[in-house]
Amino acid sequence: MATEPYEINEGASAPDFALQSTNGPVRLSDLRGKQVVLYFMRSFSCNVCQQHVARLQRQYPALQQRNTEVLVIGPDSQAEANKLQRRMKLPFPVIADTEGVAYGSYTLNKTLGILQHSASFLIDSAGTVRYARRSTLPMGSLNEVDLIAAVSKHASSKH
Repeated sequence: MATEPYEINEGASAPDFALQSTNGPVRLSDLRGKQVVLYFMRSFSCNVCQQHVARLQRQYPALQQRNTEVLVIGPDSQAEANKLQRRMKLPFPVIADTEGVAYGSYTLNKTLGILQHSASFLIDSAGTVRYARRSTLPMGSLNEVDLIAAVSKHASSKH
């Protein structure tokens, strides 16, 4: 008997994944010791999602000052990930999750088989989810103010 996967929310251990990115292989657990913002796009071609990525790009220097890395994940091909990173000149990795490994681990499977969820998560330096926001509507998946507040809160709560 199959069971439904539980939804990943604040306080949960962040599921690990190892996927290919525009900067080479990325394993989430290799980033322990840093906070990590995971931004899951509906598609690399989603205009609203691209606007969110641009906002993360603008925040990236401030995020790095708070010991925080950004990983952008999309369900499309590696070629599409490479194209997005080149076109937007992104300083952080863009991950092609063509098999839905990370999407499935973070319970972002398609609704009704057609609506891809987008989401943003903050993983703290110990691997715990400290912020989670998901949506089937692309404009609902990133609240920059709340995310930056969570980054600041958890960056300052280090020993």
